[in-house]
Amino acid sequence: MKLHHTTTVQASPKEVWQFLQDTRAVVACLPGAELTDELENDRYGGVLRIAIGPLKMNYNGEVDVLRRDAQTRELEFAASGRDRRGGGSVRADVRVGVANAGNGTSRLESVTDLQLTGRIAALGRGVQDVSNTMFVDFSRRLADRITTGTAEVGPVHPATATATSPGSGPELSGAAPVARQADRQASVSSEIKLTQLVVSVARQRLADMFARWSEKLRP
Repeated sequence: MKLHHTTTVQASPKEVWQFLQDTRAVVACLPGAELTDELENDRYGGVLRIAIGPLKMNYNGEVDVLRRDAQTRELEFAASGRDRRGGGSVRADVRVGVANAGNGTSRLESVTDLQLTGRIAALGRGVQDVSNTMFVDFSRRLADRITTGTAEVGPVHPATATATSPGSGPELSGAAPVARQADRQASVSSEIKLTQLVVSVARQRLADMFARWSEKLRP
């Protein structure tokens, strides 16, 4: 499944590109995502929690950053994960680009090649609808963090990381507890929004299906 998203961010291309180098801060902008480990060679361990109607998926996996091109402001990475309860797997090859949109704003574009197995794969177009909502929320959070300074902007260096409680993974020194709390609250809010979206899509599809059946049954 190919996913293509484009949005405008109220920040300059330089600011957006600089922010994208801070993997922990970027992950904090993605609804339901949590960075749990910082591995070597620009690889990271993490968790992605998604609730789509009755389906609740918890993917454990890794993200491998393949390319960071400061000249073209393009970022490529591969992410893969498996549901903790054996509900399927996900793999995504993603290319993200930042371009000048004029008047001090940026155009953020992402192209994703998504492969799904298990229960979530049966949702079909619903997955695309949900991904659209997630991307919009991600872009809004990214712009908020850049403009309000609620996250440290800069590359992640393991040497500057300090350990937290066991099992919670490393954390950048100086991270704000208030920001982390806001991320958790926003994650819950995003989960609710995703659920509402899927219910709306399902309702419309049922209405279309009944309409087709009624046309076939007419004498």
